[in-house]
Amino acid sequence: MLTKDLNVLIIGLDKDMIRDRENPTYRRHRAYADEVSSLSFIVYTSRGEGFSETLNGNFSVYPTNSANKLTYFLDTLRLGKGIIKEKGIDVVVTQDPLATGLCGYILKKRIGIVWVCNVHGDYIDNPHWLVESPVNRVKNFVGKFMIKKADGLRVVSRLIREKMVRLGIAPESVVHATPSVDLDKFPAGKFNKDGLKERYGLKGKKVILFVGRIEREKEIPLLLETMKRLKDELPSARLVVVGRGSLLDEMKKTAGSLGVDDRVNFTGHLPFETLTDYYRLSDVFVLISYYEGTAKVLKEAAMAELPIIATDVSGSGEVVIDGKNGYLIPVGDKGALYRRLVELLSEDRKAERMGRASKRHVEEAFNFKRNVGEIVGAWEKIYSLRRKI
Repeated sequence: MLTKDLNVLIIGLDKDMIRDRENPTYRRHRAYADEVSSLSFIVYTSRGEGFSETLNGNFSVYPTNSANKLTYFLDTLRLGKGIIKEKGIDVVVTQDPLATGLCGYILKKRIGIVWVCNVHGDYIDNPHWLVESPVNRVKNFVGKFMIKKADGLRVVSRLIREKMVRLGIAPESVVHATPSVDLDKFPAGKFNKDGLKERYGLKGKKVILFVGRIEREKEIPLLLETMKRLKDELPSARLVVVGRGSLLDEMKKTAGSLGVDDRVNFTGHLPFETLTDYYRLSDVFVLISYYEGTAKVLKEAAMAELPIIATDVSGSGEVVIDGKNGYLIPVGDKGALYRRLVELLSEDRKAERMGRASKRHVEEAFNFKRNVGEIVGAWEKIYSLRRKI
């Protein structure tokens, strides 16, 4: 079957799919739809949120409007069976092997549909993730069961692909295809960094930027402790934390107890147009997670010509070339984080040179159109392999 003939159903949890058509996630899936016959997306929403089905050409988004998380599974299966029948779906894609993966597994068992399971994070058998919560050991068991039941996996980094093969998945059934970044969202040309800093109350400051979920694996406490160490060395340094998560309030309290609440700005979630301003006004980007998948924020930071400091985990090494456009540091290494921040915030020319190298690398390695083709090609490859059996 040609890719253009595929009818694809995706099951996911990202409400930005239905909240905002200008969001990069929506725009990326709209691009996928251009490469297939039809693309349908079921997204988990709560009944009180008031979302309704949206249609954009051959791309449809269906909210579950579920009463609770338990009924989400029943709602997704009901919607999924109807969409599969109505649109002649060839492939079901789930965004993970856990919550959405269970739905994909049941649809495969009941209907015989081809199921592609995405693995977007390096959490299965990851020791850091396993100790975060006793529940994660149950999730790990379920995840390992599910990846072996899927017809194929799409993974977002070479390290994850190698792990899946070690776990017994046939190499030809594990396809490495990384989500693209819409480079058009960072148009070429000069921008006024000082003017943006003044607009957002950061005039004369050296800005360290973090973008992501405020969760345990992101190691926000280490960033806050480092800000305390930087007080004397770099009094103009400021940390901007963009994102939401279950630990947001706790991290605000931690900043206060460390005496750095006046040096840290928690913005919460931002629309992408505002987020691009923060990328552009910043001086260095940091992502020091215990584990990651592909971390699209690294690519966005690179497109904004930022030098990057990241932990050497899944996906980071594909964006950060150590010593060229930033630095890769060991997980939990306080000293390395401090030294690299002092270096990049003190040596403007080096930071600017690395920032330019970041953009060049991402433009070459993560071309939007090519990455879209690779992901749609992964669906087609797994579908074709399954049909040959």
